[in-house]
Amino acid sequence: MELTIEYIPTETDLARDTVKGRGYAAYPSHFLAVGPGALLHGNSITAIQKGTDDVAGNYKTWRRWRIWKVPVGDGIPSAGAKLESRWADDNVSKQPNWMDVPGFIYAGGIAGLPAERRLLEFVVAAEGHPAIGAVYFFVVLNIGVGQYRVQMSDGKSMPFADWAKISATTAPWTGASGCKIVVDSRWLPAS
Repeated sequence: MELTIEYIPTETDLARDTVKGRGYAAYPSHFLAVGPGALLHGNSITAIQKGTDDVAGNYKTWRRWRIWKVPVGDGIPSAGAKLESRWADDNVSKQPNWMDVPGFIYAGGIAGLPAERRLLEFVVAAEGHPAIGAVYFFVVLNIGVGQYRVQMSDGKSMPFADWAKISATTAPWTGASGCKIVVDSRWLPAS
């Protein structure tokens, strides 16, 4: 039976259930955890489906991400993006790690920050199993005066070989992906 990869963004707060989120003492919303700084995040699960069964736990996670600072505004960001971090390994443990809180840690917290917007792009696959394919998605983190907003796209499934094409891009792949925003926290108070 053929295996497929599926990305599932959710509004359910998964921070407490992830290694990254466990170090935080307060979870004021499904998209913000505070403790040693502020973890502004989305929530998602990536499934490896064999028929109707999720068998992701049998596979090590291969996850890459890059970060852009993008102009403050609405819509799916692409124009005017400034690269902050090139593609990097987001699962250096190489363990099964399919539940994620894709986000960014603000060391000093988000209260009092000026308006800014970041775009986080991700490509996820099963380590050593290119035949399963990969999935691309993105998360947009917005900070306004005294508020924040998290937006998550749906996923685009693709052959793993497409990773080489995406990794060579010098601008966000958001528009070319065809992905749409499907989870939006709307503006929430930062304190």
